[in-house]
Amino acid sequence: MTEVLPESLLGPVTARPAVTGLSRFDIISDESRSVKRLEPEPTVWGYESGRPIYDRLPGVSEAYRIDYFGDEKTGLVYIDPQFGTLSGPGSLEVGRLPDDGSILVIQSGTITWSFGQIPTTGLAIDLRSIVAGGVQDGAYQVGYYLNYTQPEDLGYVLYRVTDYSLSNTPSIYKASSEANYFPVEYAFSEVDDGSWRPDPDGFTGDYTTGTSIFIDFTQPVTAEGFKFEGSPISTARCAMYSSEDAIVWTLDAQSYFDGSWRFNVSRDMPARYWKFFFWDGLAEVTNVLYTGEALFPNQRPSGPVSSVEPFLEDDQFAEIDRAYILLAQVEVKEQQVVTVTDLRRQTSTKYEPVAKWLTDFQDKSLRSLVTDISEYSTRYMAPPTASESMYLELSSETFLLESEINRAEIIFPDYVELEPGWNVILDAELLDDPLDRTLRTNPGGVDIFADAVTFFRSNSSVAPSEIILLANPIEPEDLATKFYVDSALIPSLDNGKY
Repeated sequence: MTEVLPESLLGPVTARPAVTGLSRFDIISDESRSVKRLEPEPTVWGYESGRPIYDRLPGVSEAYRIDYFGDEKTGLVYIDPQFGTLSGPGSLEVGRLPDDGSILVIQSGTITWSFGQIPTTGLAIDLRSIVAGGVQDGAYQVGYYLNYTQPEDLGYVLYRVTDYSLSNTPSIYKASSEANYFPVEYAFSEVDDGSWRPDPDGFTGDYTTGTSIFIDFTQPVTAEGFKFEGSPISTARCAMYSSEDAIVWTLDAQSYFDGSWRFNVSRDMPARYWKFFFWDGLAEVTNVLYTGEALFPNQRPSGPVSSVEPFLEDDQFAEIDRAYILLAQVEVKEQQVVTVTDLRRQTSTKYEPVAKWLTDFQDKSLRSLVTDISEYSTRYMAPPTASESMYLELSSETFLLESEINRAEIIFPDYVELEPGWNVILDAELLDDPLDRTLRTNPGGVDIFADAVTFFRSNSSVAPSEIILLANPIEPEDLATKFYVDSALIPSLDNGKY
């Protein structure tokens, strides 16, 4: 049995330190940490340009996006892990023709680099004619320059449309005759703003005279049909012609008016010029609808694309200062390929980047929320800086403040009480247009009131709702009342630091 003694019999309690002498701590230096690779790896949140949403999007192969595994300015030869080989087509192998050593051959293949994949076709280079006098003897680097450029923006491209207006195309249209207030442009407008008539009554003339509408598509197009909508007064017949040079015209179809003139193009040959001839009756065209090919503005967004450019560098030790892929080093003697040293670097993994604009908005919003939380005390609780970021964000956006939307309404009174014995009366006959109102003063009136109103109407968009008699006004601003000034200068932002 354990005997428990009272503390009074145990004596004083002493503590012995676990460590005697000086303590030693091993502290790793920055150089050692770098050599041993002990530095913490920052996540996507640790980079200023980190893209949390972008990094989680799958690529074309439905595999999650991975960082590019090579140098950003150096390409790799992609070899399909199932069917690819290191020689022959699809390998980007460099060699020569067996029966002609002057022909340098680069096999077809796929290049993968920091902007994705670039498929290439086979290439044959004749060393005797590539430069004047042929290629000189020496060692050469063979490869491709890698370009990532924005293609030329095509202003107009061919689109096929069905019963569509030609108003948004570069097509040119005119009529052999048109009445005043009835120009031919009204018939081709998408807006219902009028119609075309050959004369004020719509008479087209007989078959020997007639009236024509011409359409120039500016380049040959394959048309399928036209529809000329008309008003109930229309009775004339219409014939459609096509031409390649606007000199020789070919009759294609004719139509009677049945609410509209309809034409189906029977010829498959493209034509640039089209003519519509009206005769024997009245004609009023309200709208023209077209089916077929036509030039329309190119509104499809296009981004930069990758391309390659072959090179033959005569300095085997030269440093290339642009993105490239090096395939081989060849030795040339007497314009013949003597030896080929393979310098290809291959990979079996495709790099499939995702367009960053797909997630720009989500990435910025998510990073902003994270920053708001991590710096909440500084952004929203510190008096000198609280809500400063919110005001900066508002000022960077395009919006209207409430005071700019709901402006003070200016009321023009019919009767203004100035002082006993002084009245300004607005002419009741001219009240429909406030800018044309005139002032009439009672006998003994002062001209200062008429001058004040004239000044405001000619020099400012602000008109007073009240005029106070001033004995000797010094500044034009003195003519505005304090009530109107207070209502016009409503503060746009609440109190704070700006």
